[in-house]
Amino acid sequence: MILALEIEYYAKKVVYKRKLCYNLPREKRKMRLVMFCDLTDDQLDKIIDAHYNQWKQYNDNLVKEVSAKKFKTIYNSRRLPYGVALFDGLELVGFCILKLSDLPTLPELTPWISNLQIFKAQRRKNYGTILVEEAIKRLKSHGYKQVYVWTDQASLFLRKIGFKYYGTAVKGLSGEGDIYLKEF
Repeated sequence: MILALEIEYYAKKVVYKRKLCYNLPREKRKMRLVMFCDLTDDQLDKIIDAHYNQWKQYNDNLVKEVSAKKFKTIYNSRRLPYGVALFDGLELVGFCILKLSDLPTLPELTPWISNLQIFKAQRRKNYGTILVEEAIKRLKSHGYKQVYVWTDQASLFLRKIGFKYYGTAVKGLSGEGDIYLKEF
């Protein structure tokens, strides 16, 4: 009888924490960053679907199979470039790619955080900030002292978390966007 009550109480506590996790102090969250190579196939497929669904509206030439191949081969590594996914407990909330080069026209700028995305239902809960901070920790561990991000949508967010405007550049079929730099 006591065991059943403890399990029921624990289950309610988990559900409560899950709903309000973003309101908890960062140190009490069960946040973790997982490399793409350590994800299940289903988790990686969810990331591929989210990436494709987010960007197909801006890029008519985006082919899901091509994106899937990049995510499953090029970014599925323990060496740069590689992808990382942010989890809050067991829930996948977003991802990004860490890479050496993102703009072929500016090969001297390195490294980059690319394809930064928080799932729509998880936005405005501080996950983007946490993901970028964790990505920066990874880059620091590789010996880097700065990081670049190209964006055509998230300038305000990047400035809010300490990035400085670096310049403007065209990125393939994505068009013109801003480059931001953060030194650490």
